[in-house]
Amino acid sequence: MKITNGFAETNKLYLDIHHVNSGRNVTFKAFLTNYSEEFNTSYDEQFFVMNQQPVRKLKSTIRTINISWVLPAYDIIEADRNLGKISLLSNMLYPEQVRGAGVGGGFYPKVGGSPIFKLRLVNWVRDASPSSVDSYSIASNSGMLGYIDGFNYSFVMEEGFFLVKGKALPKNIEASFSYLPVNEKSPAWINKKFNYPGYPYKEGHLLHKVPDLGEMGDAYSETSEIYKNAAGKLIK
Repeated sequence: MKITNGFAETNKLYLDIHHVNSGRNVTFKAFLTNYSEEFNTSYDEQFFVMNQQPVRKLKSTIRTINISWVLPAYDIIEADRNLGKISLLSNMLYPEQVRGAGVGGGFYPKVGGSPIFKLRLVNWVRDASPSSVDSYSIASNSGMLGYIDGFNYSFVMEEGFFLVKGKALPKNIEASFSYLPVNEKSPAWINKKFNYPGYPYKEGHLLHKVPDLGEMGDAYSETSEIYKNAAGKLIK
């Protein structure tokens, strides 16, 4: 446990989840088994007379992040802690409620009380603020705002359990969820420039910089031998 704790802390290898509603955090060591992203586009289609090909207008582009990880336990203490973290994350998926007016009033769903999170995972999942391009901080400071969907977990039966005083603590747990980011600024191309050059990965912000011919050398000059040779080969 000490070895994995030290490695995770040194390299900031955490799946750090901040529950905005309560201000609580739950953090898992990033024993990832899967990480994938989807950008699903949806179009409105309109057909015009005498035209069999529809005209498509973009309706939405929805980003979904899928994360799977495992929670191995070195000893009883870590197994107990892992099960507690799973419980806390499960609790975070429920909404806020407020007490109704009047004596003996019941509790009712709070307006805007749906569970919302900030998620931080190394340089893959973080907010898009330019100030945090090369920095790391906890999810409450630098996490990506969004919603958790489809949280699943299962005990790995074949790896066994720690048995103590009537409790069965799994030695390993497999978990997964999908994350639906909330864009704090709507990504778009404005006057041929992307307004979110650090989205979705900060490393991409440099690619939006227009090349300086002086910095890049003769390769971009139409009179250079490099340019002429490359153009000649393309024509051939």
